[in-house]
Amino acid sequence: MAPIYKESDETEFFIVLSSGSSGNCYYIGNEFHGILMMAGISAALIRRFLKDVDISLQTVMGVMITHNHIDHIRGLEVLLRKNHLPAFTTAKVWESILTQRVNISRKLYPGNKFKGEISPGRF
Repeated sequence: MAPIYKESDETEFFIVLSSGSSGNCYYIGNEFHGILMMAGISAALIRRFLKDVDISLQTVMGVMITHNHIDHIRGLEVLLRKNHLPAFTTAKVWESILTQRVNISRKLYPGNKFKGEISPGRF
C-alpha cells in the first residue's frame, strides 16, 4: 500500500503514510527536512512510502510520539536506532514506552538511562 494522501502548498507537505489500527505514520515538512508524527508501521515501510513520494528518510529530523499505543510506535525502536533520530514526546509518554517496549529500553538505553544523541524531546 502506497501513501494514501498528500497535501501540499508547494513548499510544505502533509503526507499520510499510514492511518488506522494497523499503524499510523505521517510526514510533515518539505523535500529538504521534516518530522514524522508516529511510527506505527515498520521502518522499512516508512522508508518505502517516503521514497514513493520522492522524500528521502535522510530529511527526517525526528519522530513525534503522542502516546504509547502499538499502532503509533510499532516501528519506533528500529527507526530511532538505525537512523540516529530523536523522539519528541513528553517525559511521561517516553517512560511508558520504555516500560512497555523492553526492546527499546535495552537497545537504546542500557540500564534505562537516557544517553547518546537519542533522547526525549520537549514541547
